[in-house]
Amino acid sequence: MQQQFLKKFFPSHKTNSFKRQIIIFTQKPGEIFYKCWDRYKDLLNTCLYHGFETWRLVSQFYEGFHN
Repeated sequence: MQQQFLKKFFPSHKTNSFKRQIIIFTQKPGEIFYKCWDRYKDLLNTCLYHGFETWRLVSQFYEGFHN
């Protein structure tokens, strides 16, 4: 049932787009830490089924945060 729901409301092209945004996440120029962190959390919340392990999510954020 879960697969059918995801297939209907979150087709693979949409899921892949969210995953790509997580992977290439970067801090915006002049963006302070907590704003950057909030934006990253919002991105993760839009794609709860991303399948990335916690260590990878932390690593992606760290790599994308430049300060």
